Amino acid sequence: VKIYLAGPLFNAGERGFLADIATRLRALDFDVFVPHEQFVEMEGLDEAKVYRTDLDGVRSANLMLCWIDGAQVDDGTAVEVGIFTQLCAQDPSKHRGIVALCTDLRMIRRRNLAPGDGINLFVAGAIKSVGEITWSVDDALAALGRLREWGRTKPGSAPGSVAWDLVSGIDLADVREDAAPRPVAVSVICMMKPPSPICWLGVPMYSSPVSSWM
Repeated sequence: VKIYLAGPLFNAGERGFLADIATRLRALDFDVFVPHEQFVEMEGLDEAKVYRTDLDGVRSANLMLCWIDGAQVDDGTAVEVGIFTQLCAQDPSKHRGIVALCTDLRMIRRRNLAPGDGINLFVAGAIKSVGEITWSVDDALAALGRLREWGRTKPGSAPGSVAWDLVSGIDLADVREDAAPRPVAVSVICMMKPPSPICWLGVPMYSSPVSSWM
């Protein structure tokens, strides 16, 4: 499983923090794409080369871990989140979701007090549409582990995504293969590629056989 590690990388401290996270991820057998590792020198870079290199990394990744500390989310990181969100919508079997990591005290103090926990609402909404925001490195690694295991067992909508939240709200405890079919109200997302809009369709589903709709 390949992770694209997004985040600010403009000083030694930022690059060092990302490098430490990459080391921990690799110790867990993740393949990690770290943007600043792709370039020997950080000065004098060509914007076209940076765009092509990082875009290839985003497209090839199964998961994204984005570090969103700061007074506002790093602009390059926000672009990467936007691109990966759309990739998740278009091919959720390959692109499984985003985990955001926030350790910034300015955001932590606003957690559960401000809309989006004080994070830019558009960015926070994009992240939560296909994943989750975590508040420690350990929690971020655990979330990535869940997404990896989910991809091994149930390719498609990932835990934390809008589609998964809808389905996971159904109580399957009493569902048996031999149970009489009974309708279950479910909302299904039609994820259409732009310019077609995202649509919602309410349809009756049946609890048996389970394999007919899971």
